[in-house]
Amino acid sequence: MRMLRLLCLCVGVTGCSVVMGLRNDYTLADAGSEAGIGSLLVGETSVGPHTGNFPNGTTQAYEFVAEASGTVRDLHVYLDPTNTCSEVIVGIYSDANEHPTKLLARGSVKVTNPTAMTGWNTTPAAPNAVITNGVPYWLAILCPTTATGSLQFRDDGVSPRPSELDARTALGDLPQLWSSGSKTPGDGPVSIFATN
Repeated sequence: MRMLRLLCLCVGVTGCSVVMGLRNDYTLADAGSEAGIGSLLVGETSVGPHTGNFPNGTTQAYEFVAEASGTVRDLHVYLDPTNTCSEVIVGIYSDANEHPTKLLARGSVKVTNPTAMTGWNTTPAAPNAVITNGVPYWLAILCPTTATGSLQFRDDGVSPRPSELDARTALGDLPQLWSSGSKTPGDGPVSIFATN
């Protein structure tokens, strides 16, 4: 069984963000039953050893293959202790010819206290996109131009799958349609995942 090394604690009322502390003995089933986390659909549940970053207004997407079929209800992103971006937006894109294409769902984490919100954060996905097992999707992350601070997240850097930048560099939100920029083979996986 794929391991999910985290434990949930809701720290907000409005747009409740979920900050999760690491536990080595937690599975996705444990976390789901005790903290309301659904089943993994696509993405990476482990915390990568490397810190990733890029300028505000620039977004990068990482390719994954869905591990199950279902409706995406929540998106989860791991924020590094050095993150100061005041709003982190994550989303799922469909794939066409090994490039991200259409935004299927997005969510936003308002980082009101960077220190307290270090670790896993959860945001509702809108809309609740349906994804299919075995199909490639792209998970994207953005610190928009409207945010303050700088984005710092985690990735592994050893994925056989690529990442790709959107060609635009002054984005205030994830674009509905991706504009392909530079592509990096074997990048990620980024510590973002989606659950039902």
